[in-house]
Amino acid sequence: MAKIIKVALRRQTSAGIACISDRSIVVWGKAAEGDTLEQLMDALSEAKQMLAEQALTKSSVDVIREVCDHLFPGSWDFAAQGGTLKF
Repeated sequence: MAKIIKVALRRQTSAGIACISDRSIVVWGKAAEGDTLEQLMDALSEAKQMLAEQALTKSSVDVIREVCDHLFPGSWDFAAQGGTLKF
């Protein structure tokens, strides 16, 4: 079993423009059982709050990578984006 979860990444440019892009992750195996989305939302919310309290700056992709490595060790990855396959 596998689940694909779309994550919206938001970042602010130095000009003050908010950029939002989508990335998908895929979670498989035992890690995909249960309420994977709820676990991920809670963990990302906690990570965002912790980073806001610290002087650290990390990209959204790095935060997602760290949270998923902790929640779903060895059972997740970013889904491939774009491209064309001719067969």
